Amino acid sequence: MIKVTENAYEQILVSVEKGDAKDLGLRVAARKGPDGGFQYLMGFDQIKPDDIVTKEKDIRIVYSPDMKALVEGMTIEFDIVDEGSEPTFIFLNPNDPTYVPPSE
Repeated sequence: MIKVTENAYEQILVSVEKGDAKDLGLRVAARKGPDGGFQYLMGFDQIKPDDIVTKEKDIRIVYSPDMKALVEGMTIEFDIVDEGSEPTFIFLNPNDPTYVPPSE
């Protein structure tokens, strides 16, 4: 399962409304980058018959079966990464070899 924080959920709903994506799923994917860490992709897409579909509140989160080991268990957050920057989606993924859990 993929979790979505309240901040991310609210931002995704804004994107659903702007993009008229009510009938689409939020597709997530990851691939290994040059540093060994993951690079993430996210966008609205048609749900395919073999997709894994989970639901977080009113959002259907979809990913292909070959993504399961890479994305299952991650949390999608929407927050400021660096002081003075704009908020962005953050993927907190314990499957990512470069993942550092947030400090309490």
